[in-house]
Amino acid sequence: MTIDSRHQLPPVGFKPQKTSETSRSHPRVFINKKKQQVYKIFNTEVLSDYLSFNNELTCLKLLKDNFINNQDIPYYPFPEIYNYDSTNLSIMISFCGQTARTNRTIKPVLLQESVECIIDNLKQNKIRYKDIHPSNVCIDKNGYIYLIDFESVKFKLCEDYYKKPVDLERYNDLSIDNLGPWMMKPWSILYMFRHDN
Repeated sequence: MTIDSRHQLPPVGFKPQKTSETSRSHPRVFINKKKQQVYKIFNTEVLSDYLSFNNELTCLKLLKDNFINNQDIPYYPFPEIYNYDSTNLSIMISFCGQTARTNRTIKPVLLQESVECIIDNLKQNKIRYKDIHPSNVCIDKNGYIYLIDFESVKFKLCEDYYKKPVDLERYNDLSIDNLGPWMMKPWSILYMFRHDN
């Protein structure tokens, strides 16, 4: 039986994510920091949310099943699925820390290697991740970075899209608070953790 997602409640212990972080996303997002879990509820009344839910679920499964780690980083840089409900469009995934947009204190470790690993895995699975910006990149307390929110991806060959630019310094002037200029620039992740913003 499908539950109208506007009335669907998260499990006990989950709190709504702050509005500033969810303003661009379709699902309602709830976080349980104690259990390190995120619960997303997509709207069953909106056709585009079916696509967003399926994108998220498909990407996270592909990334986990086909994970490559040529950089030998000591962690998995994407959310992991705990469970999901395809009928009611809800998914529970691992919590990946605070966003690059809100982080002002934690310095990333293995940043170059982590970004390379993330990009290698996106290319390997033919995932064109267009929604790159500081609210979709997280950092945990250990300084490990993660790419989150796979609702708006395209599945297509994307070798050129992920080609490393010769002049990476051009990302140095992007404002952490203005999300638009970061879009569709995967290597800009290297510049999302400046502490002078």
